[in-house]
Amino acid sequence: MSALISLAAARPRVILSLLAMLLVAGFGAFTRMPREAMPSVPIPLVFINVVLEGVSPGDSERLLVRPMEEDFQSLPGLKEMRATSFQGGASVVLEFAADVKTATALNDVRAAMDRVRPKLPDEIREPTVKELDFSQRAVLSVSLAADLPERTMLKLARDLRDRAITFPTVLDAKISGVREEQVEIVIDPLLAENYGLSQDDLFRVVSRSNRLVAAGAIESAQGKFAVSVPGLFENIDDIYNLPVKSTLDAVVKLKDVAEIRRTFKDRSSYVRVNGKPAVSVDITRRGDANVVELSNRVRALVDELKQSWPDGVAVTYPVDDSKSILERVDSLVNGVIASIIIVVAVCMAALGIRSGLIVGVAIPGSFLTGLLAMSIGGITLNVMALFGLILACGMLVDAAIVVVEAADKFMAQGAEPREAYVRGAQRMAWPIITSTLTTLAAFTPLLMWPGLTGKFFSYLPISVLCVLTASLFMALVFVPTLGAKFAPRRSRVEPAAHRTAAASVSPDHVRRISAERDPATVRNFAQNYGPRFKGYFLRQGADERTAENLADKGLAEAVRTSGQFDASKDSVSAWLFRIARNLRVIGLRQSKRPEPDPADPHYVHDHDIRDRDVQDHGATVSRLPADITGAMPSGALGRTYAAVLSRALRHPAKVAFGAVVLLFVVVFGYMKAGSGIVFFPPQEPDRAEIAVHARGNLSIDEQDRLLREVESRVLPIADVEAVYAVTGRAAGSAQAAADLIGLINVRLHAWNTRRPADDVIGEIQTKLADLPGIETIIEKVGAGPPRGGPAIQMEISANNPALLSQAVAQIRAQMDKIGGFINQADSRPLPGIEWQLDVDREDAARYGADIQLIGQSVQLVTKGLKLGAYRPDDSTEELDIVVRYPPERRTIRALDEVRIETSRGLVPISNFVERVPEQQAGEISRVDGRRVMTISADVAPGRFAGAQVGRLKGWFARGNLPNGVEVTFKGEQADSEESGGFLGQALVLALFLIAIILLIEFDSFFNVFLVLSAVVMSTIGVFLGLLIFNQPFSIVMTGIGVITLAGIVVNNNIILIDAFNDISRKTFTAYDAAFRTGLERMRPVLLTTGTTAMGLLPMALGMNIDFIDRTFELGAPSNQWWRFLAQAIIYGLIFSTGLTLIVTPCALLARDNFSAWWKRALAKLRRTAPVPGPDNGMQPPAGGIRPRHAAE
Repeated sequence: MSALISLAAARPRVILSLLAMLLVAGFGAFTRMPREAMPSVPIPLVFINVVLEGVSPGDSERLLVRPMEEDFQSLPGLKEMRATSFQGGASVVLEFAADVKTATALNDVRAAMDRVRPKLPDEIREPTVKELDFSQRAVLSVSLAADLPERTMLKLARDLRDRAITFPTVLDAKISGVREEQVEIVIDPLLAENYGLSQDDLFRVVSRSNRLVAAGAIESAQGKFAVSVPGLFENIDDIYNLPVKSTLDAVVKLKDVAEIRRTFKDRSSYVRVNGKPAVSVDITRRGDANVVELSNRVRALVDELKQSWPDGVAVTYPVDDSKSILERVDSLVNGVIASIIIVVAVCMAALGIRSGLIVGVAIPGSFLTGLLAMSIGGITLNVMALFGLILACGMLVDAAIVVVEAADKFMAQGAEPREAYVRGAQRMAWPIITSTLTTLAAFTPLLMWPGLTGKFFSYLPISVLCVLTASLFMALVFVPTLGAKFAPRRSRVEPAAHRTAAASVSPDHVRRISAERDPATVRNFAQNYGPRFKGYFLRQGADERTAENLADKGLAEAVRTSGQFDASKDSVSAWLFRIARNLRVIGLRQSKRPEPDPADPHYVHDHDIRDRDVQDHGATVSRLPADITGAMPSGALGRTYAAVLSRALRHPAKVAFGAVVLLFVVVFGYMKAGSGIVFFPPQEPDRAEIAVHARGNLSIDEQDRLLREVESRVLPIADVEAVYAVTGRAAGSAQAAADLIGLINVRLHAWNTRRPADDVIGEIQTKLADLPGIETIIEKVGAGPPRGGPAIQMEISANNPALLSQAVAQIRAQMDKIGGFINQADSRPLPGIEWQLDVDREDAARYGADIQLIGQSVQLVTKGLKLGAYRPDDSTEELDIVVRYPPERRTIRALDEVRIETSRGLVPISNFVERVPEQQAGEISRVDGRRVMTISADVAPGRFAGAQVGRLKGWFARGNLPNGVEVTFKGEQADSEESGGFLGQALVLALFLIAIILLIEFDSFFNVFLVLSAVVMSTIGVFLGLLIFNQPFSIVMTGIGVITLAGIVVNNNIILIDAFNDISRKTFTAYDAAFRTGLERMRPVLLTTGTTAMGLLPMALGMNIDFIDRTFELGAPSNQWWRFLAQAIIYGLIFSTGLTLIVTPCALLARDNFSAWWKRALAKLRRTAPVPGPDNGMQPPAGGIRPRHAAE
């Protein structure tokens, strides 16, 4: 490393060119990096959907789900298997371990599906197997609302979709909010009977007439000619004119017995924006395309198309990720800029303008170099990565500050800037490398965080690791080069008030004394330094005569050892100080005077021999010797710290023990009187989602009527910007409750123009509370990692499925008894009926009817029977051809009147089919092969999910549930337990890695223990701050803050212990070394801690300073999420500063005091131990038994 530093300083132009290149390349990478609000988190999920028309949920479980589960459960890497049986089919979601590649999992599932396919009914449609990629969601939704015909709205949406999908950044564009088109053949059954047509005849004619016939080719002597038989419907006239029956006199066409029209499928949902019918185009980006650029292009396209659209079309953007990306990313970029300005300002104030700017260059240099590495690695620019930059901002300058401080020391001794910076970087290289490695070791375990939360947060340690690694090279390669080029020259001569003895005796003077022993030279030396020696010994407690004798001995020793002085390795002041120090102890012991008491106002420390005039007997220390890096400030802060440290060092063991006691007191106090524990900190949402529930056999129109009532009460609220409502529930959705009839997404106005979101949501809840027959659940939607729904989610499973409903009812009753739960819901079957047609197979066989014919005939009364499809010229999509009865014949009673062709003619199916009302089955959920029911709930304000779960677990433990029933907690509680357990393990792993690095550096178990103890002690500040400001402990954010503290606190302690070891080699007593170490490291510790804390201050206060628009915001929601993390670090840093500057020196001194006591005890034991004699194995020591005081 020394060679690299010397080489870099010797080639400044190359290094400066390399720095410029890194800055330019890093800035280019910053501008090109894809931006997104939240990181795209790939989850290995595979979705399988199987459709079997008419199958009930129970039959779906038996015929579809169980055969698939048997094959899927042996898939490698499978983490969880969730299956849902519903009316008309089944779906299975397979979640694999995070280390399983999605492509591998997808191939394994497809292979398993091929194996299980023969076990499934032949009537199923081709199963769908696809990856569930939540990152491929819509990043922009364009909503068109107007009172226009549905077909017109569909045409406008298609035009927009077809144009948008041509953009290279667009992967797909889908239309929602409109019904699919179909060709509907409405048969009048009476008219068909009059023509002698049966339903089976119509089915057969239509399906057999719309076929692609492969007629082949004819080869002859004249050549080879293809033969084609056009059979596919090309337009609707082909369907109109399709012959269905013929006689000698006439041909009956389909249009004669049926009404044929191109129409829309029956509604399954309604979509409205601000109360008006709407159509949405949902746009998905391609790969890591820039969302902001995509949004701008689509918005420009909409503005262009609007010129040709009818009047009254209102365009809104219910989903626009670019807005949140710009808001959050710009806020964090502003935070980065503010942090840089604050940190550089602090450095300039403490180190001077030029030195401060040299240190400040390390920040943009490290940032841009780190961003360049992230860009090469394919990392997107999201809020997690940007906060990592803010978090590292204050730490980036730590290494540069240490180098500049060391260089200042050497320049104060007369070295040129180039030499000073090279020597400073070489001297501090290994402590800097060690401290940086320990910080990296603190963040490295976070890369192993499992689960969705871990993947989300992985971007934070990645960005920190990149920029901190870059800062190491900045400090050891670029800062010395910049310092050598631009650092100010410092004069070696100090002010008269602080001039040391070294100013009187130069290295050349010492060499002349050694070589020439010229009397004049020696006499000059004695005249200049003799009185100082004497004054020093007087202040140490010697009498006049002893002080004069010691001064003479000191001068003689100096002259005698002058030939051993090496100016390249030592300083004059340190050489003279060692002589005086040794003589002081010898002289005081010879005069039988005790060691001076540091509490004595006339006591002056060792270094006063160089720092004080002999007449100033009662003064305290004003500054440190020039050969030590840094100097104690001469202001009130420095004097106060010196007094506090001096007092603490008198009782080092008590101070260290008091810190340990304080740790237990504060942690115990927070457990008893704190604000509790939360998974994620509360935040100000910008949206709210209202889930509307209602029970009963409600048609889609009845559901929409109820949803409109909810809309009508939400729309007039002043703080609501937009309301996006969707009526209906997707079949087979495992996430939606069975009684869900619609969702309303409420977007609020900008946070600084409205009331707090809690007040707005409270008003919505009040207005919806008195709606009869409707239950509404309101969920806040804000930034952050994907959360699995409500705070508390339980899965109840049992060996006997019949016990599930009973167990769910018992748990719900206990939750009501405990209290504090809101928005409760469960998945028990809802009250409702469904009509079951029981076929008497014997009677049906007598008529020659079969189940397939009966089923096809019944579909004429329900949704219609699909006979085929055709693709019209004006559409890129196929249209289904569906045959059905007219609306007046699509009733429940009409099920009994359906007539089918049998051997006895047309007969109603009621002859052999009985219509029976049954309990509505709903959906059946299974997890890992066991049937389950779910309960979900949120916690009331002022309650914590962990405490509520604890109460429920206590109730479960008392055996209140039926035997065989198991309850598993999922959702936020499961994530909380998983993340809390991991963060505890991550902290232990971080401490272990730090310990290994420290052992390599210090080769001392005590020093390692001391540094790790400081890390643990720093949590006192975290819990104390949470107590004072009444904040909850966030498992994720505060937990990450504690781990981050480990890396920061270690740095200061490493440098402090390294300085103690270095000073110990130059001084005699551990007290002097500990005191001088504290004074020496006070300014660097305060500076590095201050830069880190000040860099996080804008985020901790929620400040957003827009330097372009010149605006200032306080408490912005974009920063609110990070406040807990930043505040935890600041709380810990404030307290750890005191630990580093007070407790660590005391611990070092206590170690030496204990070692000295132990040595004295062993020596005393050896002196008083009896020696074996000839008679009894013991004999007295020579000269008899000495008295205790003589021995001492």
